[in-house]
Amino acid sequence: MQTLLNSEWFDVLAAANSGDADEVPEGWKTVREIAAETGFSESHTWKQLRQLHEQGKIERRRFKICTGTTIRPVPHYLHP
Repeated sequence: MQTLLNSEWFDVLAAANSGDADEVPEGWKTVREIAAETGFSESHTWKQLRQLHEQGKIERRRFKICTGTTIRPVPHYLHP
């Protein structure tokens, strides 16, 4: 097995996170967006959303979005 140099590891990892961001459909929001709208902390909002999702009251789906310098899958939530 070939050993990769540090710069090669960077290239491999960067390629794994590359690609196009998804277009997030209208109505889907991140924990951060919902927390900002409601005035609750992100931690409290995340806990409440997790419970609501487990109860089947909201939908959760991961969309790849740009988070600073990389594109990552981020959970989004939809209230029907």
